Amino acid sequence: MLSEQVDRLRVELFQDGITKVPGVLSAEMLDRLRACYEWSLSHLSARAFQESDGDTRQVIDANNPEALAVYRDTVLTLPFGELLAGLWSSENVWLYAEEVLRRTGRVERGGWHQDLAYLPATGENWVNCWIPFEPLPASHAIEVVRGSHHGVLYQGMSFNEDEAGSPQSDARPPAPPMPDIEEEREEEDEE
Repeated sequence: MLSEQVDRLRVELFQDGITKVPGVLSAEMLDRLRACYEWSLSHLSARAFQESDGDTRQVIDANNPEALAVYRDTVLTLPFGELLAGLWSSENVWLYAEEVLRRTGRVERGGWHQDLAYLPATGENWVNCWIPFEPLPASHAIEVVRGSHHGVLYQGMSFNEDEAGSPQSDARPPAPPMPDIEEEREEEDEE
């Protein structure tokens, strides 16, 4: 069934920068990924971002050097390589790293950003696979500015409040600051 969807998914991904592939992971695959996720949360790297205030807690971690040994066998059995090779019409797919996010309590939505600003990668053929483990209301789901992956690469934001808006890496040339997406959305709603 997935092969029948590849053309539609390829167009969506190229045009919009996002596509949804429901049912691509079996219950067993999700259980294995959930075990990896729980491992990550109990073995945070030194770079992990943590914030808590009362019953509200947020944890973000990525590129944990110890994670490869835990994730490798599970990730290599998932259909992502085959799916992405089909979407990109490519013989090769390389996997970069894991990223985990847990928000509990009344944590607000994360700030607008482009993931590529934080990665040592360029080009059209890269994706993040966003996998929620529980059903989420639309207000908590991933949100994108459709087509923005074809435009300007903006400056990364810092998750450190003392450095808000600062670039994450000196490895990239200077980039313009991220526009105020919420303000632009409100202006469009008023028109």
